[in-house]
Amino acid sequence: MCGIAGWIGHMPDPKRAFDILANPLMSRGMDAGGVGVFSKAAQNIWKQPGPIMNVFDQNGPDIFSRAVNADVVFIHTRLATHGSPNNNVNNHPIWGNRYILIHNGIVQTDKIRPARGQTDSEQMLQAIEEKGLPEGLWEARGTKSIALYDKYSNKCYLFRNFYPLYYVVKENNLYFSSQALPLWLLTQKNPKSIKPNLLYKINIS
Repeated sequence: MCGIAGWIGHMPDPKRAFDILANPLMSRGMDAGGVGVFSKAAQNIWKQPGPIMNVFDQNGPDIFSRAVNADVVFIHTRLATHGSPNNNVNNHPIWGNRYILIHNGIVQTDKIRPARGQTDSEQMLQAIEEKGLPEGLWEARGTKSIALYDKYSNKCYLFRNFYPLYYVVKENNLYFSSQALPLWLLTQKNPKSIKPNLLYKINIS
């Protein structure tokens, strides 16, 4: 079990959002933590073994300053199942040629593709890179709760089948998390569940 969260849109106070969304996610995984801050102009990732708070302790000012002008922010807490968290390539967000992924679940693909790490999540990402969406996503069989950023088109995708994934839309921003309560605390709006097996595409203005 891992935890994913983040937002799509512009957040004037990203530190508050990180505090509310990231802290509860540690209950879903403390083997590694990662943050991604993306826009069409630049994509930045910070990740390392251990609890996600270590990432903020070491990189907080840089993360917060870049997140103010970002289009998309990803947060991931990892409970490792495949691939050692001591090899940072295995930790999330996982970077592909076109897409950047955070994933909660365990999957299996039809074939093993060349990869930098040893995770099932990266094999799913490689299937998506090779086949595109949604075909690569369908090849990965198993449990999937994901957020995916397309660097080429500056779009974001959300998907889940069995594991939970919630969202809230407020003031032109979309917030998402594996947990419902932090979304309510952040937005004071009741979260909705991503519908199972439906790929959500979010265009970023």
